[in-house]
Amino acid sequence: MKPYSKIPFYSDENLDNSETLQQITNQFVEILNKYCSNFSLYCFGIKQESNTSSGIFDKITASNQNHWKFSALLIAENLPANTTANLIDLVSKDSNGRIECTLICYSPKQISVSNNEHLHFFSKVIQSGWLVHGSPYELAKLQLTDLPELDISSIETYCINRITIAEHCIELIRQSENDSLVKGNLLHSIVEQLCLSILYCFAYYHPNHFHLDYLLKFCSLFTFTPEKYFLKNPVYNKQLRSVINTGRHELRFRNAGIYAKEDLIAAKSLCLGFADEMIPIIENQLDHLKKQRK
Repeated sequence: MKPYSKIPFYSDENLDNSETLQQITNQFVEILNKYCSNFSLYCFGIKQESNTSSGIFDKITASNQNHWKFSALLIAENLPANTTANLIDLVSKDSNGRIECTLICYSPKQISVSNNEHLHFFSKVIQSGWLVHGSPYELAKLQLTDLPELDISSIETYCINRITIAEHCIELIRQSENDSLVKGNLLHSIVEQLCLSILYCFAYYHPNHFHLDYLLKFCSLFTFTPEKYFLKNPVYNKQLRSVINTGRHELRFRNAGIYAKEDLIAAKSLCLGFADEMIPIIENQLDHLKKQRK
């Protein structure tokens, strides 16, 4: 497998003089230690906005914020249900919002029995990420040295299916007179399907936590589009976030006309613009993978 460069522990770029990368990493680990025992933690993306960023997948843009973001794989035995979402919230709460994280939480057994595409993802993180806490599980248990060939045909099929679903939702949005709650759910589906496609064609990974903000933050490792339309867009306010985060379960009990017309129009504009930029990115990556196969 092609070797990937390690995440630099020390950066030549300027950091906030009030704290070092080591100090903020220690704080991140200390928070996790309060809620999880006997775990290993691999970071595959670390960013201090606005001064420095680094990750095994791609360079992350800088902004004028003053907080830290970690992308990390947590490996531990006997993980309780909903660990991923709970730990993300607890890290943000206990750090007073100064530390954000995109966590992937698995047990060693879950990793060892994962499908071929996931093995490639875990191998890349474990071999090229930065082990910041715990022991290197992979040496004893994961046996990732002899990986199966990447199934590019399956990746292509999965991603094209996600695009097809997103495009069908776009067509329904444009043609139908559905009530606002249904439109919100369709917009949610558009963004979700394209995020899942991005993650699979770039990282060969299906997330086990599907909250939309989680997917968008994960996708921002590979493309600036989520930040442009959602994560750092001042137009994406509380009202629009509510529209675009309309899940299927909300169709069961919420008022059909719950969203204002102007909010739906603005949310539609964001989601369709997002789709217009994301679909070519996915298609270009699939073309790149197919050329590698040849």
